[in-house]
Amino acid sequence: MINRETKKLRIQSTSKYTSTVSDLVLRKTKTTRLIFRPLIIDNEKNEEACIKGWFIFQKKGIKDDWEDRESFGLSRLKKGEWIKLELKAEEILKLFEECSLYKQIYEKYGITYGKRDFIIDDKNIVDILTQISDISDQNLLLKALKDLDSKVIQKLNILVGISQLEKAVGIWNKNKNNDKESFWEETFKKYSWIISQIFACPYVFIKDEYFFGGKKGNNRGGVHGDLVYQNILTDNLAFVEIKTPCKEIIGGKYRGEEDKDNNTVYCLSSEISGGVTQILNQRNIFKQKQDSLELSNKKSLNSKCILIVGNTNDLTVGQKKSLDLYRNNLKDVEIIAYDELFMRIQNLKDLLKK
Repeated sequence: MINRETKKLRIQSTSKYTSTVSDLVLRKTKTTRLIFRPLIIDNEKNEEACIKGWFIFQKKGIKDDWEDRESFGLSRLKKGEWIKLELKAEEILKLFEECSLYKQIYEKYGITYGKRDFIIDDKNIVDILTQISDISDQNLLLKALKDLDSKVIQKLNILVGISQLEKAVGIWNKNKNNDKESFWEETFKKYSWIISQIFACPYVFIKDEYFFGGKKGNNRGGVHGDLVYQNILTDNLAFVEIKTPCKEIIGGKYRGEEDKDNNTVYCLSSEISGGVTQILNQRNIFKQKQDSLELSNKKSLNSKCILIVGNTNDLTVGQKKSLDLYRNNLKDVEIIAYDELFMRIQNLKDLLKK
């Protein structure tokens, strides 16, 4: 990976078999600097060995420009004399990264005649990808993609997937204590594929803030839900109710003394019991009034209901046991905590990176 300080990389052919590359500055002060001067070579005996070069230590006055002086030939060393040149760990890492980049350029372009500039930084990469996505002629773009090697396509797909997964995990890590329900509704609407990871079948997001059941004159009442998903194979709907990761999952202790005791059980919080009843009621009202609703052409055949709420990280062993006993006994509603949902995303990201 090219160092971010490098804005331009100039490569110029010096013969049919060699090209010079911009000096790589490894160390620099106001009056001294250590550079590596690379040379790309077309090595017929060993194609992997395509980079050679020279370390050059320069010294100048504060107002002078950097320039090459008469070199000290190692052949001038006398018996018993020696020269020691120390490279710091960061300098060696930088050298390896840059040489890897030179090798990639050689493998892609070979030794080309004349002078060529490569400008590589994070912003350019984003601009290039944006320009590609903005191409109006989609057939031209599709043709170019078809011409790519299948391994390149696979790598691009994986990289795009990883970038989206990392965004989602980053949002979770920064907002574990965010108690604004509207924030999470917008997040799941923007990254609707996150919730799709919950389903065993292929579901896609189709609607948010769906209403059914009229409001009263004071604009209160009525029934509404957060998100609606649809099975793309069977067209059956699924209803999703969003709480926040800050909502309590467990209420008080119902029976038992020590948390680890077998007979110790806990009540579920009102957020859980109320949320389960709420989403079941939404599904019930939807089926009753479906003919008069915007989604009247959609199927609701014993639709799955999802409740996303709370965080299990702060629960004790006994509290987790009570949660699992309760939710695993539910037939129509699946309860999943935020940390559990985003752990699925993290695991998928780790798998793709491997």
